[in-house]
Amino acid sequence: MPVKTIKIDKSFILSLASDENDQQIVHTVLSLANVFNLKVVAEGVEDVASLEILKDWGCDIVQGYYISRPLSRSDLEDWLQNTPFGE
Repeated sequence: MPVKTIKIDKSFILSLASDENDQQIVHTVLSLANVFNLKVVAEGVEDVASLEILKDWGCDIVQGYYISRPLSRSDLEDWLQNTPFGE
């Protein structure tokens, strides 16, 4: 089964805006994923600074409380209709 997606654990994302080691690790993972044409999901995005860094570095998908808390199906449908996050 070929690898298509890499998931970055929230332990590297929670302090991304302030921790240079986490920044180096995440940036390297994103760079390698780009070389191998892999999608990257970052877990644990809880602030706008982390979201902007990941967006600037080309992260494909983000998950975390900054985007939304867990939702029921009906709440998800409402959220998708009204989200400011677009794609």
